[in-house]
Amino acid sequence: MSQDSFQAGVSWSELASIVEVASQFHRTFPRRGLDGFTSSELQVVVTVGVWPGLTPSQVAECLHLERNSVSESLRKLGQAGLTESRTGEDKRSRTLYLSGRGQMFVAKFAESLALPPGDVQ
Repeated sequence: MSQDSFQAGVSWSELASIVEVASQFHRTFPRRGLDGFTSSELQVVVTVGVWPGLTPSQVAECLHLERNSVSESLRKLGQAGLTESRTGEDKRSRTLYLSGRGQMFVAKFAESLALPPGDVQ
């Protein structure tokens, strides 16, 4: 195997990019969490903020997490008043949104990352 390629046709530079993305992800969502929320809960609340109107299943799919893990996070986030759900068009599903408090929380989280204003809804 040469240094220019890796298994399955992935180059070393592509692999390095993947590792950098993973590293950035772990810096962004540290294991210790923020303000009493776990890394998974932070991921869920940010996802709901970035893509309002997703269903819990869609959030799980976006984050590559198990549905029950997302449901538990949503329960805690809802109890904290950060997220809210609305009945979907088919009356069986629910769609997720940030509450006003949730929007402030995500903005605070974005500030902690030193993101430019406007990059978080």
